[in-house]
Amino acid sequence: MTVPGQLLQVAEETRNGQRRWKKIKTLLSWFDQKGRGKHVVETIREALREVGLDTEPDFALGSVHNYVEFKLASAKGDRPEDSCSDVDGSGSEDREGGESEPVEETEADSRDPAGSIGTVFRIGMLEAANRPSEVLTVKRDDKVTKAHLLMIMHDYSQLPVTQDMRKIDGMISWRSIGQARVKGQSIESVRDCLEPIYQLQQDAPFFQAVEEITKREVVLVMGTDLSIAGIVTTNDLSREFHKKAEPFLLLEQVEEWIRALISKNLSPEEIGAAEHSSGDMRQVDDAFDLDFGQYVRLLESRENWNRLGLEIDRKEFRTLLDDVREVRNDVMHFRPDSSQPESLDKVRMLHRLLEQLFK
Repeated sequence: MTVPGQLLQVAEETRNGQRRWKKIKTLLSWFDQKGRGKHVVETIREALREVGLDTEPDFALGSVHNYVEFKLASAKGDRPEDSCSDVDGSGSEDREGGESEPVEETEADSRDPAGSIGTVFRIGMLEAANRPSEVLTVKRDDKVTKAHLLMIMHDYSQLPVTQDMRKIDGMISWRSIGQARVKGQSIESVRDCLEPIYQLQQDAPFFQAVEEITKREVVLVMGTDLSIAGIVTTNDLSREFHKKAEPFLLLEQVEEWIRALISKNLSPEEIGAAEHSSGDMRQVDDAFDLDFGQYVRLLESRENWNRLGLEIDRKEFRTLLDDVREVRNDVMHFRPDSSQPESLDKVRMLHRLLEQLFK
């Protein structure tokens, strides 16, 4: 069979001692698939066997948005029995100076609390922690002017200092350069303005690593072969948390605007007449008592819609509102696919529309 190039690359990296995680969804995409029917699972298992890999946990189990780690087949023991789940996209995708200060990992940290359902998040799962070829470094005998140029060209605040990507001498940064100048030191070469850099292993627990990155602004992530695997900064964390927080923030603003529209244009009696979903007996006194499904049902009424006074197509707006309702349910139930770009497009679209109406 033809093995996808991405899998061949992961196999080579794994044989070289690097650790690689991917979302199951990403693995499926390498085979132009979204779901895991029996034939798809068998095809992927065959490709994994051909390159000598297994996944942990088994890629055929759990949500397609869970992470799996690629392992050498000989290092993982017995392969799981072929199995398949009819998941098609629903569920939870993809610098050493001075003393080294390794983060201690307890036995509890290393266990997977979710068993075969999920996986413990590691700092190595961040993209920035898996880009060794993109890490710019300088040597301790390089001129400071070279470090200046590289930091300006690439908009970096710091650079690791190393001779061979394994023995880390520290880092040079705008801060270390400024401190050396304030002290009146001669700073011709990089060695004249070194400062320590904190190191983490790729398998360091994610939230423990976040504390260190927040405190130190930058950490160097080291692979199992003791070479630099990536560099993670507070900017990388900001991007990651923005992706996680965006759906909640957008939906909060969308709901505020919809409630304002309803409160301004419908009477308490009309709002109170909103049909509850089956089994829900809560009393509705104002728009703040409504759930998102009730927004949709209220605006199904042409009479209610006309009272809003919006010069836009009612049917299209109602369809968009209903699409966003489904995304909201996923978000509020912490279903991981809710933060995927294809899910958020509808939310962003409704947010832009309402933003224009309230300008």
